[in-house]
Amino acid sequence: MSVYSPRIQAKDVVYDLGSGDGRIVITAAKTYGCRAIGYEIDPQLVALSRSKASEANVGSLVSIEQADLFTAQ
Repeated sequence: MSVYSPRIQAKDVVYDLGSGDGRIVITAAKTYGCRAIGYEIDPQLVALSRSKASEANVGSLVSIEQADLFTAQ
């Protein structure tokens, strides 16, 4: 999977609503060095995403919040 945008820079923050297993936020952080925040309602996917971010050494850039995207603030 490729997340490519010439507009994304390290100073940006990428949000993924309904982030699933975290692949988009992890890829964005690895590729561009930007912060990335995912919102996911399923606690098992939240745990998986956090684990994958840690394994990919982007845990300091990626944040996965367990929240309903319709009520997240």
